[in-house]
Amino acid sequence: MLVSVLVALAGGAAVGMSRSINGRLAMDRGAFRASFWNHFIGFVLLSLFVVAFHRQAFGLLGGVPVWAFTGGIVGAMFVALSSYVFPRIGAARSSLLIIGGQMITGLMIDILRGTAEVSIGQPAGVALILFGIYLTRYSR
Repeated sequence: MLVSVLVALAGGAAVGMSRSINGRLAMDRGAFRASFWNHFIGFVLLSLFVVAFHRQAFGLLGGVPVWAFTGGIVGAMFVALSSYVFPRIGAARSSLLIIGGQMITGLMIDILRGTAEVSIGQPAGVALILFGIYLTRYSR
């Protein structure tokens, strides 16, 4: 369990660094060009990884439903939008807003699908995140 938590924290740190780097690139070249290069380089690196270690995965693509690839579209939108936002409102505020959006969306999905028990702690957590966003904006 501890290893999973540490890996998740490292992933969060990588997302923060990636957004900051892409935000800087977006300032120089624009949000969509930054997003393009982010995805192009990621595609090349992941393609090399798959060719080197998981060649049999190519044969499994035919069994994947088409809607499953929409995650790439949403991911590309996320990168482009966050590349636009990060240099304008800063890393901390952007991160809080992104996490707030993730919490609200996750809570809505759980409620609409009925896949998880919803307790008072979940909306309270979302409210605390939104309050934290408010404090970072107005506590100067």
